[in-house]
Amino acid sequence: MAVPYFAFFDVDYTLLRGSTGTAFGIELVRSGVIGAADFLRVGLWSALYKLGLIDEVQIWHRSVERLIGKPEDPIRRACEQAHARVRLKYYDDAVQALVRHRDRGAHIALISAGPRYSVLEVARELGVFHTATCWANVRDGLVHSLDGVEIPFGPMKRVFAERLCAERGIDPRDCWAYGDSRSDIEMLELVGHPVAVNPRRALRVVAERRGWPIMRWSRTARPLEAIER
Repeated sequence: MAVPYFAFFDVDYTLLRGSTGTAFGIELVRSGVIGAADFLRVGLWSALYKLGLIDEVQIWHRSVERLIGKPEDPIRRACEQAHARVRLKYYDDAVQALVRHRDRGAHIALISAGPRYSVLEVARELGVFHTATCWANVRDGLVHSLDGVEIPFGPMKRVFAERLCAERGIDPRDCWAYGDSRSDIEMLELVGHPVAVNPRRALRVVAERRGWPIMRWSRTARPLEAIER
């Protein structure tokens, strides 16, 4: 009998080319939930992140704080509509890897700090039942606060993966994980089979030093076409 295991996948730049957050922001502007100035502000924060002046958790908090007090329904709809921008950008190799693991009996899990409803759309489209994602607290239909929100980023990605393994009684050493950036390093360190996908410099350095496999994925395909191949 095969040993049960998890295959953990990051979403942005790992399962698909591009950012669910960027697509979400564009749709929020188009739907009038936020103004263009807010979207440009997020772009500025992203530039500061690349310079190492702030981290992605700070960007997440600052971005979502702009939505506090707004109705959640149009935000959710914008997020789901934004999925149309990214659903044609799945890496064919990523989907094939996911399918191979599923065929071997693995539990598939998406662990991502991307917009919650976008991640859930990806999970629905690929038939994934386990997700670790986050969103603000909602009260009376309004985005209320960020109190107690756990963001699956950096060390917290490892925490979420550990929790899923504990729930199923699975040894992390039997598991696989796929990620592209330094925020995935702790999750990759947890498992017995880490894979760096199109890694950015920080992850590439770690992967090369530790002898982790490095995959170069480029071809994209519609997810159903890739699954049916």
